[in-house]
Amino acid sequence: MTDHFLSVAQMIDDLRADDKELRLVAMRALVTIAQTLGPERTREELVPYVTDYLDEDDNVLRAMAQRFGLMLAEVGGMAHIDTLLGPLETLCTLDEITVRDDAINSINALAKAAFSPAGGSVEAQTAVMNLINRLAGSDHAPSRCSACGLIAGPYAVAPVATRRDLKTVFGKLCEDGEVMVRRAACVALGGSVTAALAEAVGEFIGNFSKFCKDPSDGVRLQTVSAAIAMCPVLNESGVTQVIGLMKTLGNDTAWRVRFMLADKVGALCQVWPQKDAARVGLGLFRTMCSDPAPEIKGAAVFNLDTVARCVANDDARKDALDVAVRLADDASEHVRSCLASVLLKALPHMPKGVITSTIVPTATKLLKDKDAPVRLAVIGSFSTSASTSGADGINEVATSMAPVIVSLAKDTNWRVRETVVQQLPAVVLGGADLSKELIDVCVEALTDRVATIRAAGASACKQLVARQGSQWLTSSGLLPRISALAQSPTYVRRVTLMYAVRQLIDVADAATVRSDLWPIVARMAADPVANVRMNACHAIRAAVAAKKVPAGDAEPLIAKLKGDADVDVRDAIQPPTR
Repeated sequence: MTDHFLSVAQMIDDLRADDKELRLVAMRALVTIAQTLGPERTREELVPYVTDYLDEDDNVLRAMAQRFGLMLAEVGGMAHIDTLLGPLETLCTLDEITVRDDAINSINALAKAAFSPAGGSVEAQTAVMNLINRLAGSDHAPSRCSACGLIAGPYAVAPVATRRDLKTVFGKLCEDGEVMVRRAACVALGGSVTAALAEAVGEFIGNFSKFCKDPSDGVRLQTVSAAIAMCPVLNESGVTQVIGLMKTLGNDTAWRVRFMLADKVGALCQVWPQKDAARVGLGLFRTMCSDPAPEIKGAAVFNLDTVARCVANDDARKDALDVAVRLADDASEHVRSCLASVLLKALPHMPKGVITSTIVPTATKLLKDKDAPVRLAVIGSFSTSASTSGADGINEVATSMAPVIVSLAKDTNWRVRETVVQQLPAVVLGGADLSKELIDVCVEALTDRVATIRAAGASACKQLVARQGSQWLTSSGLLPRISALAQSPTYVRRVTLMYAVRQLIDVADAATVRSDLWPIVARMAADPVANVRMNACHAIRAAVAAKKVPAGDAEPLIAKLKGDADVDVRDAIQPPTR
């Protein structure tokens, strides 16, 4: 117990230490200090001690704000809530937004407790409302910004009269003369306020309309997120108004407003009725994909799969696809990369007729793009498409694109080669014929000069055997091709062979391991290079652990390797210790 008190005493001293890291650690232990001191000393000594002056470090202030929201019991309960609200109100007036946000979260937590039927009190509720009114009526703009974030906390549990007062306060904040306050109000409308008010948020549709027409683009750009939050809880008339306002933003003069709209057009379509998604959402998608700014076009086309999923009919989906594929010729690499990333993801939502006529030619064109990031984006999206798309669609794409993908296995950019190898199992899963060319890609990857490609080649072999079965390993000619690496004068290739065999042991059946893989392992266990023998040890341990090799066959080899001259080999053959 004495040690505990000494530790707490040291933490109290550290609250004003010169080292900010010590102050931060001590501030994070504020609850522990308060529990040790007791409620009376916490109110009369600890809280004044940490609030007499404000630390110059924002992280210390954030820790203070966070801990004050957890200390209601430590100051003596609801009767002493003012002890915590005072310092938190001070933190709500600071310029640093992260400190204000933490203070707002703590006040909201205390407000919910104050208005709770279980443990709240009228005095505590009055204290909370007085704090909100003081902040909302302050001449200091950051204080009024903080008030915007304090509406939702008490609203959910407050009585009707208090709810009415909170809505009145928020309405005034929406009309504030300061841009930063209106922006904070719009952010709150798209977040906590809508979540708390639910259907009652329709009362602020007029304020939302003014936000959409605000002179400041900083306010207007926040309306897109607010629209996404509000539409699910608004009535039909309110949704119609919001849709009309979003439509006008498509021609906004501010670049960042249009970018926000382009980035969120898919999310907007998700919360709009299907007919409006096809009528207005698709129109916005078309407008944003035609914007002169490449960043806006890229953000818009990235929503192709979401827009296609939300519109009501095949004609509208084909229209969205036609708009997107025009960007395959865009001058910007960024735009083409965004299209390449999303094109195959849209397959499940597209009518079958456009797969061979539009999607395959466009994807093939992007695979031959002069810029490597574009080629990477197409190949990288293949595994996602293979797992989510309809069988017929992905089969057509896999069959048509396999030759082009195989050709990229020799790309000069190593990241392209790596991605091709990684996606090879997905190409096969998609229905492409597992021809000699595809097996060549796996084998050649094992001899690539880049280590990650060699590892990807071994992983691809494992996945293919897992899908095709153990017999395929020999019947396809894959095993003879990779076992030939045992003859390579380059030790790195022999190491890669052992790594690949170790992977194959996991998926091959016991008969295949004993007859085909174990002889390779036994031979490599006697390799003159220690790294090769060490990897052979990993393969031996895997085979024995999986009981795919009889103990009698493995024991002589294990015994020999336990006496190896190289310490790493001896360690590798030992069973793992806990």
